[in-house]
Amino acid sequence: MDTFLRDAVTTVVTLSLNELIVLSHGKHLRSSTGIFQEKDTTNKPSEKKTGSGVELLAKSNLPIATLNEIKLNNELKKLIDIYIETMEELQNTGTIETLLATINQQIAKNKEQDKVIQEHNSSTLVLKNLKTKLTDFKSEAEEKLLKASETLNILKSDWRIISKVNELEYELVKKWEHTRFTQAVVVGEKEEENLEKMYAKFVAKTNTEQRVIFDFEAFSRRQFDKYSDMIEMWKKKYSTELSKLLINIKEKENKIKEVNKTYKKHYEIFCKRKMFIKEYMEQKAEQNRLYQLQMLRIQSAVKIQAWWRGLMVRRCLGPFRKKTKKNKKGKKSK
Repeated sequence: MDTFLRDAVTTVVTLSLNELIVLSHGKHLRSSTGIFQEKDTTNKPSEKKTGSGVELLAKSNLPIATLNEIKLNNELKKLIDIYIETMEELQNTGTIETLLATINQQIAKNKEQDKVIQEHNSSTLVLKNLKTKLTDFKSEAEEKLLKASETLNILKSDWRIISKVNELEYELVKKWEHTRFTQAVVVGEKEEENLEKMYAKFVAKTNTEQRVIFDFEAFSRRQFDKYSDMIEMWKKKYSTELSKLLINIKEKENKIKEVNKTYKKHYEIFCKRKMFIKEYMEQKAEQNRLYQLQMLRIQSAVKIQAWWRGLMVRRCLGPFRKKTKKNKKGKKSK
């Protein structure tokens, strides 16, 4: 195994270890009550002795959220142990066979747990943002408290100096010391009262901001549940509309099939009628041709007859011969 690959694997393993540690700390911060930590510490020896701590937790009377968090904590600890073993193996032998074996074993088991890890990552991001806000606010409050403590210390030191001066001057002027001492006491008490009021205000502000943070977490959880319900509702609506569309598509396909059948029938009828029309037109054309031929024959015969009659008339042939004179004379004698 090359040094470059070894360094890359070590960096990946260290980063994953840091992320797992951050996830475990974020999970501990997420639990608002102390039930989770107590149950987690009590379940450690049971896992070592029996090896079925998850089953015992499932049989216990804890709520589902705490059981899921305990399971996640145990898995994170196992992963941390595996990564530590791989780090040791990398340092000793330079191979990652144990890591690959455990990954191949866990791939088949952790299909359903990926969803839980994604939700956990989103919650850790929200918690990180809230932690940053809390740390900023705590730093500001601590700075203010430090300033207030410094002012208190300054006032106390001033008060001590004044008291010492008053004690030294008490011997010379008792009345002036008495009045001065009383004035200093009154001023110190007023300043202490003001500082106590300021401290009480800071405490009240911190409490109110913590309440706001808890309310914001509850609101974000409610919004998450609401949006998840909306997503499920839209999924159901999408499935119903998709089923309706599929039914409509099937109906349209059936209609298209029926139309194709009717089209085929009409096309067959059209082809038959087209053939009939073609034959009829051929017959009509033949009849028209014969009629024209007949008319041509009649016209030619009429023309021949007219020509022949004219010829007979001009040449005095046949019945158009000229009569003889004998016949005329006989007629006259009669």
